[in-house]
Amino acid sequence: MNHEKYEDIIKNDTVLDLPSADAIRLLGELIDYCGDKALPKGCRRAIDLAHALLERPLGPEDRTVLNYFTANAWGSLHSCKTNEQRWAWEEEELASQILHLRRALLDEGFALVPAYRQCEILVNLGNLMSHVGRFVDALQYWQRAMEINSDFGMAVGNLGMGLFTYARCLHDTGHAALFLRRSYEELSRAVTLDLPSDAAREAFERRRQRIEEGAAKGVLKSTANWDGFSLGSSPDEVRYRKWSLDNVLFVNPLNDLVRRSIAACDALTVPSIAVSIGEGPYYAGFYDQMKQEYVSARFLLWEGITQEGVHFSDRGVKQYDTLDYPVYGLFAEKLGISFRMAYSILDKVAFFVNHYFDLGCPASKVSFRTIWYSAQKRKNGLRPDLSSKKNLPLRGLFWLSLDLFSDEPGFRDSIEPNGRDIHEIRRHLEHKYVKLHAEGWPGSVRGIGLDAPLAYSLALEDFQLKAMQLLHMVRSALIYLSLSVHVEETERARKRPKGVIVPGIPLTEWEDDWKTHP
Repeated sequence: MNHEKYEDIIKNDTVLDLPSADAIRLLGELIDYCGDKALPKGCRRAIDLAHALLERPLGPEDRTVLNYFTANAWGSLHSCKTNEQRWAWEEEELASQILHLRRALLDEGFALVPAYRQCEILVNLGNLMSHVGRFVDALQYWQRAMEINSDFGMAVGNLGMGLFTYARCLHDTGHAALFLRRSYEELSRAVTLDLPSDAAREAFERRRQRIEEGAAKGVLKSTANWDGFSLGSSPDEVRYRKWSLDNVLFVNPLNDLVRRSIAACDALTVPSIAVSIGEGPYYAGFYDQMKQEYVSARFLLWEGITQEGVHFSDRGVKQYDTLDYPVYGLFAEKLGISFRMAYSILDKVAFFVNHYFDLGCPASKVSFRTIWYSAQKRKNGLRPDLSSKKNLPLRGLFWLSLDLFSDEPGFRDSIEPNGRDIHEIRRHLEHKYVKLHAEGWPGSVRGIGLDAPLAYSLALEDFQLKAMQLLHMVRSALIYLSLSVHVEETERARKRPKGVIVPGIPLTEWEDDWKTHP
C-alpha cells in the first residue's frame, strides 16, 4: 500500500462499499501499513472500519480473519506507545487485542482458516497473555499452535521465552531449574526454524545465550525422575490423577511443563513470609484451605463427568419429564457444587491480596473483580499501591480478574467472551437454578429455555466445559497468588535492614493419613 492509498482510506468510507471479502483484505493491508509506519491515526481508523465490518452478517471464516486483523490494529496502536506506557497495568489496547483474538479462536471459522493463520492467532494470544503476566495461561496457546505445526518457529521460540519468565517467578529452585532447561531447549530449536524476521531470531538467541551464561553449573543438565511416582492405589484414583494431569489441573507448576507422574500432586504452597513476632502462620493456613477447596471442586467435577449409572440416592425421587430433555441426578449436582466452590475461591484470593498487601478494603466490600481499584470503583482508576509494583504475577492476577463479568457499574465488560455466561451460571446456581439438558436438546438460545425466567438453560456438555474453564481460572489464580507473594517477599527483603529477621519455627507437612475424621 502506498501513502496516497492510505490517505484515501482514512479520509473516506470507500472500504465499506466493497464486498466483505475485498473490504477485509484491503483492511488487512491498511493495518500492516500502519503498523510498519507507526501511524496511530491510521490504526484508529482501521479499528473503526473493522468494527463497522463486524456488524455485517459475515461468514465464519471472514469473521475469524476480521477479528484477527482487528486485534492486529489494536496491537499496532499499542506499539506506538513508549516503553513506560506499555507497563501500565490496565490498557485498552491490550484488552481489545485479547478479546478479538479470543473471538477469532472461539468462532467456528477458526477451523476453516489455513493452519498458518490458526498458529498466528494462537501465538499472538499467548504472547499477549505472557506480556500482561499471565504466563501460566500463555503456555496452552503456544502448545496448541505446536500441535498444529510442531515446527512453527514463533510458537517454539515464544514458548521458550514464556518458560524462562515462569522460571524466574518460581520459589522452588528445583522446579525453576527444570523450567530453565526446557526453555533453553525450545529456544535452541527455535533459532534453527523459519522465523518471520531477523529481530525474532536475535531475540531468541539473546535469551538462549543469557540462560547459557547465567545458569548455575549443572542446571542445563538437570533432570528429574519424571515417571517414578505413584498415581494411586486403586484404579479409580489412577484414572482421576491421569484425568487431572491431562487436563492440567494440579496446583503444581510442573503440570504446565509435563503430563507425567512427577506433576500428579498439588505441591505448590505460599513461600516463606516475614510477619511480626507473635503472628501465626495464617497465610499458609489460608492458602492451604483455598487449595483444599479447589482440589475438592476438581474431584467433584471428575465424579460428575465420569459417574456411570444411577446413584442409589436418586432412586425414588419423583420428578417430571418437562419435554426439554432435562438432566437430574447426583452427578449433575456434583457439577454444580464444583462450579460454586471454584467460583467462591476467586473472592477468597481477593481477601488474601487485601490482607497481605495491606490494602485496607472493608471485608464486606472485597471482591476479586473490584479490589484492584481505588475505593473499588473502576471510574477511580487502579490503586497506585498495586499498579506501581513491578510484580509480574500480581499483574497477571489482575488481568485474570478482567475475565470475569460483574453487574456492578464499570465492570460489565469482560475480555473473556464466555465471561457473562460464567457469571450468569454462578448467579443462577446461587439464587435461581441452572437447568441442564441432555444431548438432543435443541437449545436454540443458550440461557433461555422453557423455564425462563427462573432457569438458566444449557446443554450438559456445555456446562461441563464452562466448569472446566472456571477450574483452570482458579488454578491459575492460586499459582499467580503464590508467585506474586514470592516476588513481593523478595522485594521486601531487599529493602529491609539487615539483621531484623528472627527465624520462625519451620512448619511440618500435614500427613495424608491425618486427613480423616478425628
